[in-house]
Amino acid sequence: REAHAEFLRSLEGARDKYEGLVALDRRIKSYTTAKNPYTWFSIESLEDSWRHLDGVIAERNGDLLNEARRQEDNEALRKQFAKYANEFHGWLSQTRASLIEGTGTLEAQLV
Repeated sequence: REAHAEFLRSLEGARDKYEGLVALDRRIKSYTTAKNPYTWFSIESLEDSWRHLDGVIAERNGDLLNEARRQEDNEALRKQFAKYANEFHGWLSQTRASLIEGTGTLEAQLV
């Protein structure tokens, strides 16, 4: 979770740079309508990448929440199992002690 939170914090600076590039692209396009011959990279491809990144981040957030929920459920099951195991251990110890110390028939010792 911490690594993901740190990644999200790093996006704040990247988002500022992205918005600066979008503003710069608008400014360049206001001067000319010609395509830039020096690069294949367009603002549209950058916008597509940014939208895809937003989608991936939202999916990752959902995955992290689901995993946290799953781990919390597993922890509750672990505690419940431990409770029942401890109760069974107590019963088993008590029964064993009564069988070892008991006298009479085996059937009578079990009652």
